[in-house]
Parts: sequence; C-alpha cells; structure tokens
Amino acid sequence: TFLQNQNGTRAAAALYLEHARSRATKVRRAESSMPGRRMVHHAVVPARFLSLTAHLVLTIMLYWSREPHISACTSADADESSSEYKRKDLQLLLALSFTLLCTAVEFGGFFLGLSMFTSLPSIFSITSHVSACISLALFIVNEWSCDDYWFIFGFCSVPSFIVEVAVISWTLKCRVFV
Repeated sequence: TFLQNQNGTRAAAALYLEHARSRATKVRRAESSMPGRRMVHHAVVPARFLSLTAHLVLTIMLYWSREPHISACTSADADESSSEYKRKDLQLLLALSFTLLCTAVEFGGFFLGLSMFTSLPSIFSITSHVSACISLALFIVNEWSCDDYWFIFGFCSVPSFIVEVAVISWTLKCRVFV
C-alpha cells in the first residue's frame, strides 16, 4: 500500500505539473498574440498626464498675460477703464475659467483612476489637449484677439470634457450598480 500511495502521489504531481505547463504556455501565446496590448498604458498614461498639464500651464499663463489679447479685440482708443475693455476682459476671464473647470474635471477623473486606463478616450484626450497646447502657444505668441479663444475652447476643451464626463459616468455606473 505504501508503494501504491507513492505512485499515486507521483502521478498527481506529474498531472499537476503538466497542467501548470500547459496553462503557462497558453498565457504566453495569448500575450504574444497581442504584442502592444500591455504596453499601451505605459505610453498613454504619461502622455495624457503631460498633455493635460501642459494645457493647464498654458491656460494659467494666458490668464496672467491676457492684457495684449484684450487690447487686440477692443478699439484702439479703449483704455483699461473703458466699459468695452472691461467687458472683453470679463469675456476672456470667463472663457479661461470654463477651460480651467473642464481641465479640473479631467484631472479629477484621471487621478481617481476612473478614466486612466481607457485607451480610446485617453488617446482622444491627448489629441485634444495637444491641439489646445499648440493653439494656445500660437494664441499667446501672436497675440490673437480674445474672441478667437472661444474657438480654441470649443474645439479643444469641450469635446474632451464631454468624453471625460461620459467615461466617468459609465465607470461609476458599472462599479456601483453592477
């Protein structure tokens, strides 16, 4: 009986090892069939963080240097005390505040991990914020009119904000109610 128990244990150990080897082989095959699958997050997450941060920095820079842009969209004889200048300053300040709000919501979803590992929305966010950075750099350097900022806001900040809110809503719905 002792000899039978040893043979039974050896057979069980051999069966277990064979199962472990076949499982490891299946996992390796699955990983090799998707070569870039695991690496996507290693590139997308830092790129998204950097593009969001660059957009935030450029928006803050524009906030502190908005006077030339307000002068570009007011008449030549308007000074800082005129109502036209104050109205355009308030308009640009409002647009910059909306941009900061949209960026804060995106940072919130990103840092809470709600949208950090979603590939397509992250790539869309990167594209949108890089476009915003390029546009804002040109806006600051060339001293564009303050009315032009609304186009940058509408095409670069709003779409990524809407996608971010949708991803956050979907993620919270799936985590809480399912």
